[in-house]
Amino acid sequence: MNDKEIEIKIHPAAEAFPMMSEDELKEMAKSITAFGLREKIGMIHDPENVGQMLVIDGRNRFEALRLVGVKDDVILSEFTQVIDLDQFRASPEEYVLMANIERRNLTGGQRRALAGKLAVMLAERNKTKPKEQQEDTLTKAAELAGVSRRTAATAKRQVLQEAGKEPTKPKPKPRKFESDIAARNTLKHLLDDAEVLTKHGHTYNVESLDQIAVTAKNMHDIARQRIQLIAEREATKANEAAAKAAAEADGASEDEQPES
Repeated sequence: MNDKEIEIKIHPAAEAFPMMSEDELKEMAKSITAFGLREKIGMIHDPENVGQMLVIDGRNRFEALRLVGVKDDVILSEFTQVIDLDQFRASPEEYVLMANIERRNLTGGQRRALAGKLAVMLAERNKTKPKEQQEDTLTKAAELAGVSRRTAATAKRQVLQEAGKEPTKPKPKPRKFESDIAARNTLKHLLDDAEVLTKHGHTYNVESLDQIAVTAKNMHDIARQRIQLIAEREATKANEAAAKAAAEADGASEDEQPES
């Protein structure tokens, strides 16, 4: 296969970085024309598409050459090097980050946008992996872009919203009262202790028996608090109902008064 048959595309990870302006690209093109290209454009063979190359380093250099009319076959033969990712022990995304993030002086906003794009891209790639190989894509995107995980999550939602792919929000879990949770935990401990006590009988040591007593007291206190809370709520409802009934009765009495 000759170079003319090879199609060149930009790797999605490289697209996550902001491009130079057209004026800046023109200046770069002039410099390349005058002095040559000091650092070649890094590409890899697309593993999913035979006959296609992906730019993973040097997107601006690639576009600058195209801007001054250099054909893709010439770019491939004279201005390109194929990157051996195994040598760097890196995925394409990791290599793009290594090659770009330290080289560029990214603003906070650019890092947030980068994190969002990376998070979406990594999440899509995660879907194709076996369950045991899947990773926390938000954490990885945040680490690569140099932002917090929360920032990466917010940026990811924004990217999905702009693409019309906002994920559905998970249904909120029913709220549990702290006393309910404490009661369940205490009951579990009590049942565990009771089982051990049944097995060992009189050989159970004093400290363990004392712990069972403490657990039982905690269970009693929690139950009493819940009962008191329920009683107070019922009393409040009863008082409100009585007050409403009294008000309605007073209103009826006034209506029955003869006119003077």
